[in-house]
Amino acid sequence: MVMYSNQGGEGLMGKLRSVENVLTIIYALRETSQEELGLNELSRFTGINKGTVYKILPSLLERNLITQNPNTRKYRLGVGLIHLSQKVYSDLNIYEISRPYITDLAKDTGKTVTLGIKQKDKLFFIESINGNESANFYNKIGVGESIPFYIGAAAKACFAFEEKKILQEYIEKSHDEQKDDINRFLNEIDTIRSNNYSVSDEEVDKGVYALGAPLFNYEGVIGGIAIAGIKQTFSSEDIKKISQLIINCSKSISEKLGHKN
Repeated sequence: MVMYSNQGGEGLMGKLRSVENVLTIIYALRETSQEELGLNELSRFTGINKGTVYKILPSLLERNLITQNPNTRKYRLGVGLIHLSQKVYSDLNIYEISRPYITDLAKDTGKTVTLGIKQKDKLFFIESINGNESANFYNKIGVGESIPFYIGAAAKACFAFEEKKILQEYIEKSHDEQKDDINRFLNEIDTIRSNNYSVSDEEVDKGVYALGAPLFNYEGVIGGIAIAGIKQTFSSEDIKKISQLIINCSKSISEKLGHKN
């Protein structure tokens, strides 16, 4: 029989509180609208004593679940969470099923193709495949990063097909400074649904143009893919061709995931 001691708060209830504190800190970094949070901010945001937060952070850093900015000394989520989530992605099959298709799409277009999955009101990117274009560009949205529902080709393509009730909840929780971007997205929803693809014209990265398409499984929309490149490399003929390629790619992946048209 296992015996639990209450000494020093390390009994069963103490351990449960410790686990809860760790999860609360991780979710605080996930839910905050700020890019990073400092020690004092984490304590205020979570309601956890600053000393307790200070003791937890080294363990999270050691396992790369969070990372610390050497300049600001503040914290954000780390790549260790991606490694933990790989099993989930494998179980969902979206990564394994999608990767051959988006790899071919990157080869066919020469541009960068990204894959994201829907997590609440954000799209979380789990893969990025570079094409063979000689011109490279800085992309803010890499693997492990997330983007809100109302901006960017992949996110807009995904959330345009979200249930209206759920989308309205996301809108109501948004900040006032996001309203212009959200209203622009709302005005695009019907067009995205009609065309089965979205357009991002320098919305995320300056000088970058992208097309996005949604991904579905047997339950509904679950993510999105995007093709991005230097804006000047997209002619009207290229856009027409690439839009059809990404639509076909999204349909093929969605069928493999169990979606019925």
